[in-house]
Amino acid sequence: MLGSLLGGAIGDALGAPVEGVPLETIRERYGPD
Repeated sequence: MLGSLLGGAIGDALGAPVEGVPLETIRERYGPD
């Protein structure tokens, strides 16, 4: 249970910088991949 909670928190933290950002903007900043 702790592993899944920690995994979810890490995933949220890694995704936070691009949450709500349009796909085109993400591609401009980070490349097409």
